[in-house]
Amino acid sequence: MCLGAESLLIFSTITSAVGAISQSRAESNAAQYQAQVADNNAKLAEFQAQDAAERAEEDRSELRRDVARLRSQGRTAFAAGNVLLGSGSPVDWELDIAEQEHINLERIDRAKQLEQFGFRTQQSNYLSEANNLRAQAKNARTSGFLSATSTIVGSAFNFRTNFGRDLTRGRRLQT
Repeated sequence: MCLGAESLLIFSTITSAVGAISQSRAESNAAQYQAQVADNNAKLAEFQAQDAAERAEEDRSELRRDVARLRSQGRTAFAAGNVLLGSGSPVDWELDIAEQEHINLERIDRAKQLEQFGFRTQQSNYLSEANNLRAQAKNARTSGFLSATSTIVGSAFNFRTNFGRDLTRGRRLQT
């Protein structure tokens, strides 16, 4: 009967140690996967920031085309009405258009900067999350190893205490 109890204790120890290592590997793998997802999200945030810059440049180009079209139409209208283009109302009109163009270009740039800031902040957060998850994965592996070691050492002590065996020499201890 004693041999059966000894066998059960050994089997229980091995099962607990293997279970601790397996669990830590699963936790580590899950954290590594989540870190990869966070890395991918960081890349996506950078792509979004680049896209914001490209869209802003397209908006700037479109605004410049619209302003050039408006100037051309205005000059044509003034010329058709026999208005001298270099002075008076036509000059004021040109200045108003130039001022409005400048204001709109600044608005586009400001919106781009804010959007890029948001995406780059998001990117930084994702990279921090990925680094934390990689540390969590490493800690899970270490924790599993320590838990398995603790189980084995504790069971060896219990085995010696309960069954009176000197594990280094394989003989019964004298009590």
